[in-house]
Amino acid sequence: MLTVPELLDLVVRLEDDPARRDELDGNSYSFFKAAIEAGLVRDDQRDGFAALVGEAHHQRALDFRRTHGGAIIPDPDEYWTVHAFESRNGYFSTVTGQQIAALYRERRAADAPALSAQAEAPAETSNGHDVFICHASEDKETVARPLEEALRARGWSAWLDELELTIGDSLSGNIEKALAKSRFGVAILSPASFGKQWPQRELQGLAAREVAAGTKVILPVWHELDQQYIVQRAPILADRLGARTSDGIPRVADQISRALERAGLEAAGRKRQVVQAVEQPDRPGEPPNSAKMNQLIRNLHQRNLGAREEYERSAQANPLERWLESRIAEAERHRRERVVLGTAAWQKAMHDWEVHNVTKLADDYPTVVESYRGDPPGHPPGLENEEAFYERQLGWLRATLQKLQEDAS
Repeated sequence: MLTVPELLDLVVRLEDDPARRDELDGNSYSFFKAAIEAGLVRDDQRDGFAALVGEAHHQRALDFRRTHGGAIIPDPDEYWTVHAFESRNGYFSTVTGQQIAALYRERRAADAPALSAQAEAPAETSNGHDVFICHASEDKETVARPLEEALRARGWSAWLDELELTIGDSLSGNIEKALAKSRFGVAILSPASFGKQWPQRELQGLAAREVAAGTKVILPVWHELDQQYIVQRAPILADRLGARTSDGIPRVADQISRALERAGLEAAGRKRQVVQAVEQPDRPGEPPNSAKMNQLIRNLHQRNLGAREEYERSAQANPLERWLESRIAEAERHRRERVVLGTAAWQKAMHDWEVHNVTKLADDYPTVVESYRGDPPGHPPGLENEEAFYERQLGWLRATLQKLQEDAS
């Protein structure tokens, strides 16, 4: 029978395929049918499939956007029957779910022994790099490229897509090879990177390596964001000490250099093994060891759960800040989903977003609601006016949040 990691791997693959995303966003049967077509379940296993979807939801690895109208909607925290599964649709993977899927693919890969051998070999023979720079294209000019130059000046080799790829190269294939061969991943975390698919996939691959190897792989660099933003978007990284671009690129490069040296690497010289498996990897062609996989997933789930609980405690102490962060994040999510769901769905989602904001502020913070509404409130007809209006509202939320954080510090 299908397992939670296999289910999440299917969900992520469907999300990555523009032609098949509607199989998750449509009715629940299309999701079940996708699992049948992938050879993961049989048509007579709907009860087990529903229960597994519920288990993934309980692990905070899978979530849903909508429930059907009806007399009785089962509680999502209870055991999931077929009725509970079919009462919901718009399923999507959470950050935890994407990390579990990446870990599953890492453990399942048929060439795991070859990758292990590459990790043990010196860089000169494996053609690896000291670091892989994970970044969004918006941060290339201001952060990624200057950082690569600063690291190279200090004797380190860094993989940067524009330096390694030429026309006609396979983007996904070359990036996956570079991720496997690089000793560390420098993850440039920014609002742009959290809104892009490729940086998130690269970060998930690095997280999977880190959990499987039991040693540090990700070196975070914070760019134009703060810890609260990290807690909300990537709780597994919230307790990591990260370099800050606000301190200057030379300072960031120095901090990365110290991390590499402490791990046993030598700039522009001999390099020793940094990442090695804590357990013997599965042999090619064999399924991942379920006991090892389940333990790794439990560890990952507990780390994310602990970070989320810490965030919820912070929300009780600073309710307005946390609310503003959540509303900003929701608007950004609707913006990303607009490409997939279309403008009409985006307009409806943002209308609901705006109504919620006004209602919340009017009920709990009446002294600022008029400032939020603007003068004049609302917007003239037309899509461009509507887009500008929501940008204005989002700008108010961001400015208010920044002022609260500055006052607190």
